[in-house]
Amino acid sequence: MTGVAGRVIGRDLDLAPVVLAGAGAGLGAAFVVVAWAVHPLLVPGVLALAVLVAATLREPAVGVAAGFLLVPLSNLGVLGQPPWALTTAWGTFLCLLGLWRRRAGEPLPAFTLAIAAFLVVAVVSFVIGGASANGHPELRSLATGLLYFTGIALLVRTGRQRTWAVGGIAAAVALVGAIAAYERVTGAVTAQAFFTPDGALVGRVAAGFGHPNELGGFLVVLVPFVLAGAIVARRGRWAFVAAAALGTYGVYASFSRGALVALVLVPVFFLRGRRVLVLAPTLALLLALTAPGLVGERFATLTQSGSEVATRVDFWRTAAEIWQESPVLGAGLGRFPEAYAESRLPGRGFLPGTLSEPPPHAHNLLLQTAATEGLAGLVVLLLILASAASVALRLRRSDDRSTAVFGSAAVAFLAAFLIHNQFDVTLLEGTGIYVWALLGLVAGAWTPGRHDGTAT
Repeated sequence: MTGVAGRVIGRDLDLAPVVLAGAGAGLGAAFVVVAWAVHPLLVPGVLALAVLVAATLREPAVGVAAGFLLVPLSNLGVLGQPPWALTTAWGTFLCLLGLWRRRAGEPLPAFTLAIAAFLVVAVVSFVIGGASANGHPELRSLATGLLYFTGIALLVRTGRQRTWAVGGIAAAVALVGAIAAYERVTGAVTAQAFFTPDGALVGRVAAGFGHPNELGGFLVVLVPFVLAGAIVARRGRWAFVAAAALGTYGVYASFSRGALVALVLVPVFFLRGRRVLVLAPTLALLLALTAPGLVGERFATLTQSGSEVATRVDFWRTAAEIWQESPVLGAGLGRFPEAYAESRLPGRGFLPGTLSEPPPHAHNLLLQTAATEGLAGLVVLLLILASAASVALRLRRSDDRSTAVFGSAAVAFLAAFLIHNQFDVTLLEGTGIYVWALLGLVAGAWTPGRHDGTAT
């Protein structure tokens, strides 16, 4: 009996290489067919996604870190079409995973209900305003942002998990900053440029984003967290420093004035006590003396010609007029160009059928929100920002050094976001997803009932 069993086992062992070879040949043939019929990167992409899902189920912070890379990768066309599909799917996965792992009776993260209310107001405004086609991307970006916020706030609660998330942020900043540096050094053709007072034409890079201002807004809200990683990192600090340098150069190459002003102020929020009064002016003076000449020439274009100032004032005045016409829910999500064209305010310079089409937004976040979502949207947005600022300041006062540094980064992020959005509206683009994701990090770091701001 033993001899028979041995012969069967031996025969099975002899067949094992054949079976493995056949399976390998089948997978190879399937790869060739799929690569020829669909896309050459589909099979490797599916395998990489499967590995990432498995790693996220084991350690959710890994998936959060990977999520921060999706927006720049989608901008580069790496993730296929439509570019937002995988980002939205991953946000949904993180949200469901966070809800599944949430303990029974655990309270929702801070300001979750306020962000959900902001989405509700946006939907109501979108429907009442006539469901403008321009509103679909905004609504999708906001819904995806809420998914990211919820998932990250529930999955990233400890210092170790925040380290993973900040690592993902640093990777995204390094990638985008490197692309911006490449475009700047090689003189890549860009759709945006400006003339210096001497008449030289200077190109502005976008690094895969739709506009250089989007690039500047994307990087300037992430750089504070990269700096926090460089301050508290025990190993690999050089990587965070390199990412921060690339991100800083990316903001410079965008020549976004709002982002440049915000970037200069970011280091101030990491100072404490009386040192702020002494070091902040010194730091400002040092930056003014060492800033590249093109930065000064970029700001000089404001005084050289009043056209840019007049243009922004035109947008802002019209946005206020639109708000007055629809004070409660606004003109409707995505309807700012149409509402601008329909406004009765005299002196508007951007009209349909002319060389200057109506602007896509008001170039000011608060006015944009008031114009398209009315007082309801503006109040909820201010509530979200005020709640986030309150939590960030509590984290900044923590006795735990890493949490305190993270709180300083959160305060710097909110300040940079508000400064940049006095001249632009980053919530309308893919960068808006990052704002909600970063708010998720801030909410997750705060544990209710713990006055020191440390997570359990």
